Amino acid sequence: MDVVVGSYEELSLGYQLTHTDGKWEFQQMFTDHSHCGGVRDVAISKKKILATGSSDETIKLFDLDKKVELGSLMEHEGTITSLSFYEDSHLFSGSEDGKICIWKTSGWDCIKTLKGHKGPVLSVSVHPSGKLALSVGKDKTLRTWNLITGRAAFITNIKEVAESVHWSPDGGLYAVVFPNRVDIYNVEKAAITDSICCEFRVQVVTFMQTNWLIVGGDQGVFQICDLDKKSKVCTMNTGTNRIKGIGCCQMAGDTCIVTASSDGFIKAWKLSKDVPPACELLTEVNTKFRLTCLTVATKEQESVSNTQKKEQENVTSNGATGKKKKKEERKVGIIAGAREKKRSKYSENKH
Repeated sequence: MDVVVGSYEELSLGYQLTHTDGKWEFQQMFTDHSHCGGVRDVAISKKKILATGSSDETIKLFDLDKKVELGSLMEHEGTITSLSFYEDSHLFSGSEDGKICIWKTSGWDCIKTLKGHKGPVLSVSVHPSGKLALSVGKDKTLRTWNLITGRAAFITNIKEVAESVHWSPDGGLYAVVFPNRVDIYNVEKAAITDSICCEFRVQVVTFMQTNWLIVGGDQGVFQICDLDKKSKVCTMNTGTNRIKGIGCCQMAGDTCIVTASSDGFIKAWKLSKDVPPACELLTEVNTKFRLTCLTVATKEQESVSNTQKKEQENVTSNGATGKKKKKEERKVGIIAGAREKKRSKYSENKH
């Protein structure tokens, strides 16, 4: 398992979580200091391309397999707040400049810039079909973007600042994160179906699977929530002060949860198969830096993701579920946005 974290000290740190002869261990792969500002978000594609975003307004790219830096993306004019890959074809970036950029990974061109937020963009999440994206910002809005047309489809006034937004693996649910709660929306019902209230300030959220959500934050606590039963099935105190990043992968036949905290610790946990489940600490490492974010990736995760893609239902912009689409058809949404931009440039040149 590859684990990459960012820090306030402008560093990106890479580790491998290994399991050899029954022993779990974090082995450091690299330390990078190419940013001149705190690292705010990190993301890894299936092809092991690492993207790191910083308060220096740049995105740095690395090939983890070849251990080389690929270059920088400098379209934004504000702190990079959100990074996420869609499959291996596109990178989405959000920034405090209010823009969302869509980058095509084949040549790293910015093929589309989505504008609409009246203030910083805090989080962007792409639907598994590639036809929709959600974003939240400091303007207290939740925006739904139609990636077929490259325009905003809906603007929802949520009346308070949401810190992040996340699609479930099958695209049927999405989570909107506030400081002390997480609202779960059902796409088919077009409504909030659950609100998870927390006694700690929520910092991070990730879907383990379609109906299980991990919520982590202050006091070093994370909780696993069963969205079908609307209950918290496991609560774990990590012994740290604030969880700033959390990831989940299948490894060696086990479900592993990795946490990164602001006091510098990265910890790996094994989720038991008991009912209710429990978490066992596998290993930890003290980076001695103030960590801000985390991303994880494994080969096993890639195979699981590919299986989930085949099972996804296409979700249209009005919230209704449609027929299953092939992988090539799902990509049309983002590509259509790129074609629209090229047409507009051609029109401008003619005039």
